[in-house]
Amino acid sequence: MELLTRHAAIHQNYALFDFAKSVALTYFSASPYALYSSIFQSESATYLRISYYRFVSAFYGKEYCFSPALFQDEALWAEGLGERNEVLWGLFNAMTSCAKHPDKGSVDPLSAQMENLVSAVSLEYQPGPPTRSTYEFLKGMEFLQTWVVCDAKSGRLRSESEGVFLKLEDEWSSLRRLLRAAGSSNDHYRDMLDAVGKWLNKSKTRLHEALYLHMDVSSASEEEKDAWAGRLNHIFIQRTYTLDMSSKTPVESDNAQSECLKIFCAHLSPLQIETWLQWSVRQDIKTALKHFERAGCGRHVFGDESRKWWLAGHSGVWKARFQEELSGSDIETRLAVLASLGMQFNTEAAHLEFHHWWKSLLENLIQDREFTINLIPQWTVAAMDRLDDEFVVPFIDKSIGVLRGQLSGDGKPELHAQLKLLLEKLDRLKPSKALRHRLMLMRSSTKPISDESVIRFSPVNSDNAVVWYLPLDYLANVRWSNEVNSASRPSTFDEYQQAEMECYEAFSRELVDFCLSRLRLRKGEKPTGNKYEAHQVTEPSAIWRQGYLKALLELGFDPKGKAHKTVYFTRQSDPDENVRAIAKECYRAVRRDSKKERDLKDLKRGLIAAEWWLLMSQRLELNFDVNYEEALRKRRARLRNP
Repeated sequence: MELLTRHAAIHQNYALFDFAKSVALTYFSASPYALYSSIFQSESATYLRISYYRFVSAFYGKEYCFSPALFQDEALWAEGLGERNEVLWGLFNAMTSCAKHPDKGSVDPLSAQMENLVSAVSLEYQPGPPTRSTYEFLKGMEFLQTWVVCDAKSGRLRSESEGVFLKLEDEWSSLRRLLRAAGSSNDHYRDMLDAVGKWLNKSKTRLHEALYLHMDVSSASEEEKDAWAGRLNHIFIQRTYTLDMSSKTPVESDNAQSECLKIFCAHLSPLQIETWLQWSVRQDIKTALKHFERAGCGRHVFGDESRKWWLAGHSGVWKARFQEELSGSDIETRLAVLASLGMQFNTEAAHLEFHHWWKSLLENLIQDREFTINLIPQWTVAAMDRLDDEFVVPFIDKSIGVLRGQLSGDGKPELHAQLKLLLEKLDRLKPSKALRHRLMLMRSSTKPISDESVIRFSPVNSDNAVVWYLPLDYLANVRWSNEVNSASRPSTFDEYQQAEMECYEAFSRELVDFCLSRLRLRKGEKPTGNKYEAHQVTEPSAIWRQGYLKALLELGFDPKGKAHKTVYFTRQSDPDENVRAIAKECYRAVRRDSKKERDLKDLKRGLIAAEWWLLMSQRLELNFDVNYEEALRKRRARLRNP
């Protein structure tokens, strides 16, 4: 031992040095620090102390500084974390503070380190072979990377506030301060300030990346795994941001992100990949649930954390993990996730795979034995843009019926929003059925649709607006627009005008049919003599029966004589005197106007006037005040410009 240490600086070609090196490698192969400390740090040490870097380089070779054995040295760990960090950081400082011109005398190590840092950064702007000191500096950065990787793999480094990172910020802050001071008198250093800052930040990010890519999570708790996956995901996002996505097409961006994920996964164990993927699933489920709570069904939030796994070919594993997570949730949670979560893809294959799979999840959900009738509207809103129309229409019909029953009580705002979406879809698919639903909702609504002047509350400037309600003339126009945009659209102007008239007339006749249906007796009911009781009529309210009669009067149609027959029966048999009086007036008008020639404006005026009476009836039935003078004034204004 004495021979080895006395001649540690002897030229390596000497046989004596070779003998000393052989002794070190034979008896202290796994612990250079045990040998080093026994020589230089014992109380009886009498030898000239050399740096640990020189010692390791001389007897174990410079490459040993990059081997896992150096960082696994138990003798070094026994010194405690603080001392170990000082020793290893000393190795880094020794590598990175080589003077550019050692023959010109001693140089402050920090100043030499700063010069080497500036030279290393300059290589990115002026490529070329590095100088010896710059090369050593870059090897020092590689040493930090190795330090992080080895400690992370061994489970001894688990966060950015341990190990190498304890020294990193302070030491690099000192370098920045020295560079700023040097920049006050040196233009080159001043110009390099920003570039050096970015380079150091990028280097720190790479160290963080190395930490999370190689961290051992086999014995970690669920909470620790979640934290690890979240940080790794953040690092991944940072890496993809550096890929200059703005200059790429959407497909090229997806390919770049996919390749980046594959590079990350190449460094990860199967357990790490599964942990990260499962974290992505859970994050998107949490996001979907928050979105559902805030916005309800009908609007999608995209699975940003999960999309990368589909792009990189992990869709099968992702689907399995997603279904595992969802299977442990109650039926309401599963519905909320399926209603809110979506994904966007730039390739047809990925889009179709996701769409068909999601479609099967929705179809299976409504067949679940835990599924209750009150959930059908939410499911339908979620499904109607993802499933086939033929499959969805019966559920739309059923959903509106369910919601109508719920709204007859204390209807929540989200129920009105669901109705709006359902009715808009049905307007396109089954417009006649949609109109009937709207009229029944108008009748059953406990919330007034119009103000005291019998003008509909506007969704733009009134909190009282009923969002699902739309004016009848507007609905007729929507129906006509849908017909115009269909495959069988009119080809000439005359055909266009004729088709528009037919559309508005058909709409008006449907309104007539509805009003007549409300005036007839319920199925199985019969009058006693020439009279019936109010409870025997489909519409038991005298106010509403008057409204339906007034609407019929305004519309003026008598389809196959059904109108005048029903109205005559009401005139003769209704128990309410006011209803009978209006029925008498309506009967005369229908007989008089049923064969009258009408133009498009007449049809529109008929719809506006009929709706005015229905809105009036709704307001009166709910015992809300009506300003008759103002209501008539606004009615006349609307009828002037239908």
